[in-house]
Amino acid sequence: MNIVVVESNRHLLNSLERFLSSKGHKVITAFDGVIAVNNFDIATDLLIIDENLPRKDTSEIIRILKNKKPALKIVLLIDYLKCERTSDVSGVDDYLSIPFTSKSLDCLIENLVSNSGEHSRNLSYKEAYMIKNSNKDGLIKFEDIDEEIIKEEELFYYLDAINHLNPDKHYFVE
Repeated sequence: MNIVVVESNRHLLNSLERFLSSKGHKVITAFDGVIAVNNFDIATDLLIIDENLPRKDTSEIIRILKNKKPALKIVLLIDYLKCERTSDVSGVDDYLSIPFTSKSLDCLIENLVSNSGEHSRNLSYKEAYMIKNSNKDGLIKFEDIDEEIIKEEELFYYLDAINHLNPDKHYFVE
C-alpha cells in the first residue's frame, strides 16, 4: 500500500515511517501540508494526517487531495483530549487518537483495506473490531476485547455505534 504521512511532530513522523515501512508499505512523509500537497502522488492509497499542521489548514489539505484522488482513504490523527473538535473535518474515513498503539494502527489499516462498503458509512476500525469479535448472536465477551485497541471507557460508545449501523442485529457485551 502507498501511504503518505503528514505529521508536524518529527519524532512521531519518523516512528510512523519506520513502522509502516517494516510492514511492507511504501511510505512518503511530510512535516507540513504544503509539502504534502506539492509532493502528492496519485498512486497514494492512504493519507494519515495530523489535525493540527503548520502553514496550511488540515481541512483544506484534505479537500485538495480528495479533489486530486476521490478514492483516497484518509485517517485523521487527533489528540485524545480534543476528540470532540474533529466532527467539522469532512472527507475523513477514520480517526486515530494520539497516543495509539501499533496494534491499533494495524487494525485500522486492515479495516480500511477490507471494508466492503456494506454499511451506509465506513466502519471505524474499533467498530469493525467489535463486530469481528462478536458471535453469531451478537454477543461480545468483555474479556475478549483487547484493551490496546478499545479501552473500557470507550466500549459502550462503540457498542451503541454498531447497533445503530446494524438495526437488524443487536450487539451486546457480557
